[in-house]
Amino acid sequence: MLPAAGGTTLRVVPAALSGLSLCFASLPCGAQGEFPLEYRKAATVDDSAISMAVQWLHCNSKKPEQLKGLPEGVIGRLSYFVAYSAGQEILLAVEWGRPPRLLADTDRDGDLSDEQAIEGARVRGRSRWVWGASKMYRFGPFSLADPEAADAPPARVLAELWEYRYLVIYPSGYRTGTLGLGGKSYRMALVDNNLDGRYDGMVALPFFSHWGPTCDSLAIDLNNDGQFDYRYIGPAEIQPLTKLISVAGVYYDVEVVPDGSAIRLKKASPKLGTLDVGKANAELMLASDSGVHHLKGSEGKWQLPAGKYSAWAVVLSRTDGKQAKWTLKSLAGTGRLKNFEILAGETTKFKLGSPLTAKAAVDKRKHLFRTVISISPSLVGPSGVEYSVRLERNGKLVPGPSLKILDESGKVLDSGKFEYG
Repeated sequence: MLPAAGGTTLRVVPAALSGLSLCFASLPCGAQGEFPLEYRKAATVDDSAISMAVQWLHCNSKKPEQLKGLPEGVIGRLSYFVAYSAGQEILLAVEWGRPPRLLADTDRDGDLSDEQAIEGARVRGRSRWVWGASKMYRFGPFSLADPEAADAPPARVLAELWEYRYLVIYPSGYRTGTLGLGGKSYRMALVDNNLDGRYDGMVALPFFSHWGPTCDSLAIDLNNDGQFDYRYIGPAEIQPLTKLISVAGVYYDVEVVPDGSAIRLKKASPKLGTLDVGKANAELMLASDSGVHHLKGSEGKWQLPAGKYSAWAVVLSRTDGKQAKWTLKSLAGTGRLKNFEILAGETTKFKLGSPLTAKAAVDKRKHLFRTVISISPSLVGPSGVEYSVRLERNGKLVPGPSLKILDESGKVLDSGKFEYG
């Protein structure tokens, strides 16, 4: 019998969480059912529960073509940004000053002259996200939603300006509570990632390296250590909101009340298929409607719920004669594993590993009085998975590969070594 893979997750900065909400009195905290959620303010941008919802906006000093007008009295220097709410782009402008002021195009008409400016408040201290950011201002909470839109309650957000170079947008709060499953209690958080005022936005597949602001997210403290853990490759506790989740090896159907007041879980018995990559030393991270799966070992075969899948990470390892472990990690290109399907009762096969073919991406740019040519090498496997040349030996990075430039006759014109950058 092949082992059933459990759902896990992605990309986060751990932060301690406190406070619990109780299960409904009619439901023992150990059963499936409906669990109430309460609203909690986000402490800072470093709150791990909201980290999948954080939007990092880069400054543009050039006036956008779609900008029609500005409020009277705007005389300071302006920086422009583009945020996303409910799947739509929103133009933002920051007027430099003491304090700076923020303008948001909430009605999406490209005209800021009818918008209310929001003054920033100086934030003391530094964030773990950006080293050296000491001049920080916070705006809000405020809403990015069109005040005339009535289909959902407006999502409340906070914005932080760092060194006048970055604007960080994130939810001002999220829903939190306690799940009682399998005789255990788990802290959880539900986040309105896409800022549409709802909490029931399921992930859309195919999935790539980041689900961005297109769906909502679910976090469960599976190891009950008081925080939501994240590992880009490995077991983690934050994932996009999916139709199924796995907790302690048991699958549950997921239904969320749109306003985030409750989440409903019901035990499920999904039909299974088999994924076979033929290598016991392969490690994969997959996203699907049944959650995020961390797959490792088991001779490279796993039973998974039938459905569509997308891989964002593939890791290969091998031990040499001296018992040294060599590791090769994929880049963003996961080839045929980026979008595939597992059918019930059937086996989906991929070949991973050798033979590997060297590939080089060449970029030519002019820099001052000279032309700079950059060569970025990679390795491509038989299923189209592209791997980084950043080899690791026993967890430590080995020196970059060497390079020789030959003329048509095979004469060496120059040589050197690649550097990791």
